Amino acid sequence: SSAPSSSSSSPVALFLHGFPSEGESCAWLFAAVSHCGYTCVALDMPGFGHSPGPRLPGRSEKNYQRGGPVDLAAALLEHVSARQPAVLYGYDWGGGVALSLACRFPSKVSRLIVFHPSLHPAALAALPKQLKASALVLWVQQDQFHPLSKFKAAYMSAPRCTLQVLKAKQWQAGRTLKQLGLDRDVTSAIVAFLGGFDPRAAARQVTEGLHTGGRDAEGKEVTVVRAVTLDRGEGGEGLSDSERRTMAERRGGGGEEREAVGELKRVMEEGR
Repeated sequence: SSAPSSSSSSPVALFLHGFPSEGESCAWLFAAVSHCGYTCVALDMPGFGHSPGPRLPGRSEKNYQRGGPVDLAAALLEHVSARQPAVLYGYDWGGGVALSLACRFPSKVSRLIVFHPSLHPAALAALPKQLKASALVLWVQQDQFHPLSKFKAAYMSAPRCTLQVLKAKQWQAGRTLKQLGLDRDVTSAIVAFLGGFDPRAAARQVTEGLHTGGRDAEGKEVTVVRAVTLDRGEGGEGLSDSERRTMAERRGGGGEEREAVGELKRVMEEGR
């Protein structure tokens, strides 16, 4: 994505890819995160994607080596998010890098979203004491390449980690989250974590009120269909005042509110 200047007023969400992959692999999440008011920045580690040079080692015990992934990501944050802490998203190797960065530079990180984060045992054991930022840890239960049993105890014991386990209806190794039918579960979890409300729960509340039973003046049973306004442009009228306040507080307040109306509207319309 395009990198904002360090003077940008919008908080930054930095995306760290897995091994071997590239920043573009995270692009499917940009819409959900940007609707929560963040500027999305994806990093290609050296030797991956469009970044030249030799590849960095993909082992999490190398995260802190001089000039390694933590140093590179921290340097990028100095450029794009020097005035306020950033949200970090990481998958697999990138998830471990995100957690390592948050432990070493706690002032640079406000929140973390990590998917199948890979960390070596010593780093996992230190996580409960070192991690200061709140973290949403996402896991697909059936994924044996990233066995949940290997990491579950560590993330469950970390007081600032929330572990959310997803279960595919029909698991098949090598398929994408969209092919597994889990992509919307992931984006909804992220919007709930960053925005302070569950768009699917909000959609269900509205949908349940669209059609209600009743009787007319003559006592005949009828179905009452109510008109509901989802939103008007960028104003966010589809959200309640409390949801808007919560989102503003999560982002630190101030400025024009940029809200997760797009994701909410899409889910609502699908419910209809």
